[in-house]
Amino acid sequence: MFEQDRCVGKLNEIPFAFPKHTFVLFRNNIKDVATIPFVSKYGETVTCVCNLLPEEFLRLKKCIRQHARMADRSAKRNFPAIFSF
Repeated sequence: MFEQDRCVGKLNEIPFAFPKHTFVLFRNNIKDVATIPFVSKYGETVTCVCNLLPEEFLRLKKCIRQHARMADRSAKRNFPAIFSF
């Protein structure tokens, strides 16, 4: 969860925080994709709000790792560094 009003990243050097508590649902949705092609392809339905700060990215990976049983096999296969213990 990203807590409300806590800076989690920046976009063009402008700090970003979610206005409400925001949860990341990752069960079968963990993918490594390049930002620019993704936004180009889905630009009408998706918006890049920030690049996570390094410490926030580590926090997110820790959360995923601690809940590894929730991640599907493809996520574990694609991100062995996160899911290997």
